[in-house]
Amino acid sequence: MLPVQTILVPAHAHDHLATPVIDRDCLDETLDAMLDGIASDHQLPKIITLDAMSAGEPTYEALLRVLEARDSAPCMFDRVRRPRLASALDGKAYLENALSSSTRKKLRQHRRKLSEKGALTSAVVTAPEAVRRALDQFLAMEASGWKGRNGTAIADHEGDAAFMRGAMVALAEHGNAAVHSIDLDGRPISMQLVARAGAAAFTWKTTYDEAFQDFSPGMLLLEDYTTAFLADKSIAFVDSCSFDDTGFMAVWQERQETADLWIDARRGGSLEFRALSGLQKTYRDVRTAAKTIYLRWCESRRK
Repeated sequence: MLPVQTILVPAHAHDHLATPVIDRDCLDETLDAMLDGIASDHQLPKIITLDAMSAGEPTYEALLRVLEARDSAPCMFDRVRRPRLASALDGKAYLENALSSSTRKKLRQHRRKLSEKGALTSAVVTAPEAVRRALDQFLAMEASGWKGRNGTAIADHEGDAAFMRGAMVALAEHGNAAVHSIDLDGRPISMQLVARAGAAAFTWKTTYDEAFQDFSPGMLLLEDYTTAFLADKSIAFVDSCSFDDTGFMAVWQERQETADLWIDARRGGSLEFRALSGLQKTYRDVRTAAKTIYLRWCESRRK
C-alpha cells in the first residue's frame, strides 16, 4: 500500500514460505552477513518484508537474536497457524481421528458412486517427463474452473506457467517432485502438486474438475495422499502451504505457526523503517477490521 520499495520474501507469488535456507550450524553469522550485505548495497532497498516465515523454529529464533544484537527491532504484523501433517499413525488410524464418522461415510459413498461411473484409481507420478505431462493437465484443469473464470489461474499468466513448469520438472529431475491424482477411466479429476526438500514435503498446489465437485474429489485425494505421506518413512512432516487454518486441509490435526514481519537491514534500525512499518501496521489493522465488518454484513444479509 505504501509508496516504498522493499525486498519481498518470498520473491514469487506462488511461494508460501519466507524462511531462508541456511545451514543450521551457522545461522547467526550467515544472517548477520546477509543483512550487512544488503545494508551496504546502494541499489538494494533496506526494508525486508517476510511473509509467512516459519515461527518458533531455529532460523526464526536466530533472526530475532541477530536483530536484537544489531539493535534493529522487527515489526511484527501477524502470526497465524496453518495445517501440517506429522504423525506416527498410519493413514487409516490418522483419518479415523481426523474425520468424523459421518464425513468418512459420506466420502466412502462419493468414492463408490464415482466407481460406478468408470474405473476409479489413485495415481502418483514422479518421473520428470510424467510430471511435465501431469502439470499440463493440472494447468488445463485449473484454468477450466473458477480460477480461470476469475483470471487467477496459473495458465492465465505466461510467466507463472513457465515458472511452474520449470520448477516442477527441475525438482522431479532430482527426485523432489510428485503429482498425485485421482483418475476416472485414466483421466484426472483431482490433482495435487507436491514438492520435496529433504525430509519435508509441501502440498504446493491443488485443483479439481468442477464437473465432479458434488463427489468431493479434493477430499478424496486428500485421503489418498495423507495415507501415502504417512506410509513414506523418508517424510518427517508435510507443510500444507495454506495461508491460514481454514480450508479443507484443516482436517490435518498438527499445526505450524508462521509470522509476517518487516525487518530493517541497517544496524540500529532507522526512523524511516519505524515510520513506514507503523503506517503499514495501521493499514493492515484497518483492512482487517473492514473485512470483518463486511463479512458480518454479508452474513446478516443471508439470514
